[in-house]
Amino acid sequence: MHAESIVRRPRRTVTLSFFLCFSLLSDLSYSQVQLPTPLEHYENYDPQLAALALFGALLPRLEPATRDRVMALAQSPRAAQDRESAESFSEGEILATLKTLDWQEWRSEIVELFLHQSRVLEVIPASAQDWLPLVHDSLLLFLDRLGEERFLQALVRQARLSADASRGDLLLAFVARTPTLQKLGQMLARYPEIAPDLRQALQTLENSIDTTSRQEIVEAIEGELGEDVISRYQIRFADDVLAEASVGAVIRATVVPPDADGPQQVVCKVLKTYAIVGLQEELQVLQAVIQNLQDRADFYDIGATPVVELFEDLRDALSQEIRVTEEQRNLTRAAEYYRDEKAILVPGIYPFSTPGVTCMQYVDGVKITDAFSGDTKARAELAKRLSDALTFDVIFSDKEDALFHGDPHAGNVMHVSKDPEDPYRIALIDWGLAETFPKAQRAQLVQLLVGLTLNDPKRLVNNLGALLEIEDASPAQQASMRELVDQILQDKDREAFESLNELITTLAREGFSIRFNTAIFIKSQLTIAGILVELDPDFKQGDYLMSRVTGRVFKETPARLLRTVYFPAWNSHGYRTMMSNEDVKDIQVQRFGRTLKKIGKGTWAIISYPAKILH
Repeated sequence: MHAESIVRRPRRTVTLSFFLCFSLLSDLSYSQVQLPTPLEHYENYDPQLAALALFGALLPRLEPATRDRVMALAQSPRAAQDRESAESFSEGEILATLKTLDWQEWRSEIVELFLHQSRVLEVIPASAQDWLPLVHDSLLLFLDRLGEERFLQALVRQARLSADASRGDLLLAFVARTPTLQKLGQMLARYPEIAPDLRQALQTLENSIDTTSRQEIVEAIEGELGEDVISRYQIRFADDVLAEASVGAVIRATVVPPDADGPQQVVCKVLKTYAIVGLQEELQVLQAVIQNLQDRADFYDIGATPVVELFEDLRDALSQEIRVTEEQRNLTRAAEYYRDEKAILVPGIYPFSTPGVTCMQYVDGVKITDAFSGDTKARAELAKRLSDALTFDVIFSDKEDALFHGDPHAGNVMHVSKDPEDPYRIALIDWGLAETFPKAQRAQLVQLLVGLTLNDPKRLVNNLGALLEIEDASPAQQASMRELVDQILQDKDREAFESLNELITTLAREGFSIRFNTAIFIKSQLTIAGILVELDPDFKQGDYLMSRVTGRVFKETPARLLRTVYFPAWNSHGYRTMMSNEDVKDIQVQRFGRTLKKIGKGTWAIISYPAKILH
């Protein structure tokens, strides 16, 4: 079953039917759409026929003058229709005057038509068409539970698009001013199997949303900072909005601190008022969506697919984005953490920031995926730098608690484009979600990665403490963990972090309590993997990490040799890589294969010999 077979492009009649649809909206209550949608719907539903039926049913309900205008628009030539749809019925006019009739009888049909008209279902790639009923019903329920005014505004946005609007334009209109759908779009924006035009549209959601005016943003910031701060620091705002994301917006400004020689470039970030209000509603709606998926998991054939977990992650990520003071604390902590790391820039925060506005150092850069356009060599080098900074350096940090960015999508990772000292410098912004990773858990994570490399279930089970909040597992829990590990090891084509994410999902489904920080780190690696491949299509995250580990192990050889001579500790993990000589030997044997087993073992003979003669 393919999306094109059930989402055909409706023409002008559908747009006119939308006009009639929101003519009838006048009540906040929703219709409680009947779920699950029967499977035959996906073969039989025709948006154009549905629009015609609604058009015929609703037209007589309009008052005569409005009905005449609609009919004139329907009969006008195609070229004039798009112009008239923009001029004859303004958004304000529609919202102000067309709420007079009872509409509940058609609410389900209106929601269904709106969903198909948006073509959002075409985001589902051909390889994932089994997800179509799940996605359809989740979006249907989400739309049905939105309040009257927001649902009405969404219909207006869609109806006022021209008849030849692109799929990307329709998609962006569908998610506009809806933080939950925009955040979901950010999470999917780098998924390679989504059609290129839709993927490009989704990527604009990373920091190029356009729903709030400069005036709204400036007024919100000035109201929060107060006249005294604005005057004392001589704050002057730029003429244009710098960036807008799902919940917040950013504008450049200049400030003159009392002890400064001259103006300094800053950015001010503020939460959008409509986003805060809307998000409170959407989080409740999202909970209803999650409950529906849980109640009907068998119908949607969810199986081991982490769909519920995806929506829970979405809910948690959105909840984090409105915690401004927590982001400010994370920024301060990150700036201190990376203070001596010249390859990473974390913008400093200004002291006049408030619980509603964050003012910080301006970063002169571009979104990392836009860096070095056309220069494949430079982009490949930047991919290595990114992997080093957000993967290798976190896992193998020499600090007791490694700090990491919890939401490293491409809009939050920038290339500092004008740094003469380092052409590959990276800036990490938007620290709404950050976690620490204790060394003991990282040591266990290394053993999990080794266990996946060696296909070693015992090693994996013994180190699940990196993932689980568990002290002493009972025999029944041990048996369950071993069974789940065996299932994960059956798929040998997955990358290591994909396997760990799948393991977390299956463990959670079986009732095990998951460590939040480890889960966030592993999920962040999946996000990073999408950026790495976009920078360098040949980049292999697992292979590069292994090469970096190998290089570090080589540097540790003198210490390993001395430690073995003076302290017979072949299995010691007291190295920067947290890997024992036995671990390294096992990996080398596995990498070289059985035919080179003797050579693999011989590689480490120089280290093992002293231990043998001392026993």
